[in-house]
Amino acid sequence: MNFGQLVAFHEDGGWQNFIDIAGYEGVANPDGGALDSNPYALFAYGDGFVVADAGGNDLLHAWMTGTISTMAVFPDVMVEFPPGSGSMIPMQAVPTSVSQGPDGAYYVGELTGFPSPVGGADVYRGTDSGFDTYASGFTNILDTAFDPEGNLYVVEMAHEGLLSGSPFGALYRVAPDGSKTMITGDLFLPTGLAYGPDGALRGGIRCGAGHGPRRAHRHHRLGDGRARHGHRRRNRDRPRTRNERRWCCDGRHAHCAD
Repeated sequence: MNFGQLVAFHEDGGWQNFIDIAGYEGVANPDGGALDSNPYALFAYGDGFVVADAGGNDLLHAWMTGTISTMAVFPDVMVEFPPGSGSMIPMQAVPTSVSQGPDGAYYVGELTGFPSPVGGADVYRGTDSGFDTYASGFTNILDTAFDPEGNLYVVEMAHEGLLSGSPFGALYRVAPDGSKTMITGDLFLPTGLAYGPDGALRGGIRCGAGHGPRRAHRHHRLGDGRARHGHRRRNRDRPRTRNERRWCCDGRHAHCAD
């Protein structure tokens, strides 16, 4: 089966299944819960990869040889639901991002499972000694990335929570001293971000609400506030929509250039 695999792409355009992450879940089941695998994020590390399995609620080390081992398991936590009821239910972590910090540690962000309360998602910092909470108070994290100054950027898929019906996510910056700043809170269903070697923070969002799904990229250079931006050319006769705004790392919004 092609589900839950790391895939190798070749220069000639071909591809092949490379490492069976879902197969490891079926055999090892690190969190001891229902069998579920959804490898969602990874980065190259040494002779293999570090993989966040959102379905398995774990962090894995996958070697190039195909051998896999468990680095960490993220247990359920008890949360109140419905809000104000006093009733507590278990909530899964659902790790959806993993980044290596400038200190060499692993930083894992969580989407959180149902009921995904506002402010219920954390970023964990892990070393060989274990994982601890690094930053908290986020909602539905989908990706994280570090800049050269050691600031951690965190993207929330739904800033008001998945149950709110609002499609807008947020971008945060967490400074090395732990202080947290919201950069913007009106990204339309943001899906990820990466900090490039040219000094630009790049993010992907889903654009075109009411016009069918489209892909767009927002490219922004940090520090000097200048932006690089790629977008579909719009019809000049119609007004710009909220989804066509740029998102900038100084928190200001500017309309797309024609």
